[in-house]
Amino acid sequence: MKYIGLGQRNRKPAILIDGFTDTYVSITGADTVLENICFKPDTPTLLLHFCGADGVEIRNCDFLQNTRMRIS
Repeated sequence: MKYIGLGQRNRKPAILIDGFTDTYVSITGADTVLENICFKPDTPTLLLHFCGADGVEIRNCDFLQNTRMRIS
């Protein structure tokens, strides 16, 4: 599965993570590609959770607001 955002620089599509209902992004599909997407978390740590997802690729994505990324 591929998710490719259209746009450039500050006009990329964004995934907003507000910390109230979501604190992580969970990817469960194998061979998933995330490309050209902006992650905007409300918390200082963004957790990317790969549950049985082998071969995941993250290309040209932005992580805003001094985000530390944890991968599990």
